[in-house]
Amino acid sequence: GNDPVLFGTIHSLCFRVVSKKYGYTREDILTPSEQWEFFRNEIIQKKIKVEDMESFIKGILSEISVVRNKELELRSYQSSTCNDSSDFRYLYRRYEDYKDRLGKIDFDDMLITCRKVFETMPEELKFWQKQFPYIMVDEYQDTNQIQAEIFYLLAGRNGNICIVGDDDQSIYRFRAADFKIMLDFPKKYPSCIKIPLTTNYRSEPVIIEHAAKLISHNKSRFRKDFKSFRKAENGEVKVVPLNDTAMEAS
Repeated sequence: GNDPVLFGTIHSLCFRVVSKKYGYTREDILTPSEQWEFFRNEIIQKKIKVEDMESFIKGILSEISVVRNKELELRSYQSSTCNDSSDFRYLYRRYEDYKDRLGKIDFDDMLITCRKVFETMPEELKFWQKQFPYIMVDEYQDTNQIQAEIFYLLAGRNGNICIVGDDDQSIYRFRAADFKIMLDFPKKYPSCIKIPLTTNYRSEPVIIEHAAKLISHNKSRFRKDFKSFRKAENGEVKVVPLNDTAMEAS
């Protein structure tokens, strides 16, 4: 058929959902400079001691995201960016008030509001399920719990959902990603079919061999038997100790 395929990030999908329901436009999304300006002013006003403003604000935003996406208890959360966790709680609450006051949303709000729409408004969920009779999600190892719930609500109980990813390559834990969500997918959809893509087209056999040995020490993972497509045997693995990140970069 000629049905269009819709490609997008999870955030662009969620933004479509919340825009349809609540009339948000692009102007309602907080920009990084607005976030930065807000936190800078709050930090100065509260006289929070900060060595490097940029990395401090980056850390705060990252932690707020983790607290919201993992749905952690703010009361008991221990901040790694602030020396005093009460400063973090203060900034968190001020930020929420600031968004409410402006009527603006950030990227985490898109996810949280979208899930709420799907969970509490059956007619909205039905509308969007019709838009997505087939769903494919890439890089599934970097999904977090709220994102997974959005996909599952959209797909329904026996949904046509295909996930693609490599549980050995999850790198976004600091953003609340959890590769175990991918490992648990067969529990969610017991009749799913698993298709391992184990041929590596990029690396020499000796490199594949070393990588497979190294990653096999991980206890929670799908077991894989890698094969190298390339036959040349002149690949080499060296272990190089370096003193700092500058040496590593060079």
